[in-house]
Amino acid sequence: MMQEKTAVYYCKTAHEDLEFISLSQVSFSYPKHCHISSYTMGIVLKGKLFVCVNQTTTLCEKNDVFTICPYEMHELQSLGVYDLLVMSLKKSFLEHYPLEKAHKIVSKYLEILIGAKLLDVVSSDKLLNKLPLLYAHHQHEKYHNPFAY
Repeated sequence: MMQEKTAVYYCKTAHEDLEFISLSQVSFSYPKHCHISSYTMGIVLKGKLFVCVNQTTTLCEKNDVFTICPYEMHELQSLGVYDLLVMSLKKSFLEHYPLEKAHKIVSKYLEILIGAKLLDVVSSDKLLNKLPLLYAHHQHEKYHNPFAY
């Protein structure tokens, strides 16, 4: 049986404020850090890892989706080999595109990732279903914390 190789793909898009990162057969952890201008959504495709956000640790396994908002301290702790797809949306993307248009744009790129066999349809749908949550959080923060935006 042939062993799969570790692979990390950075998928830039035509929209500078939207990108995807595909991690396959990796086992590294990401130390504590934060992003000041980006929302992050990830889905575990294989394996499991701990996702720690603002001192709350969650075990994420296959098909679990996690979200990280701007300024939230977070880290990923490996529990062995895992596959993960991460989508990063800058705040400017959420400002520029209404949810319906963003859904169409993100869907287009997820279809490309499905075609490249970096993602499956079920996982794609799970990510798309969380997109309204990011928009709701963004609107809430703009209203309640306007100096951060």
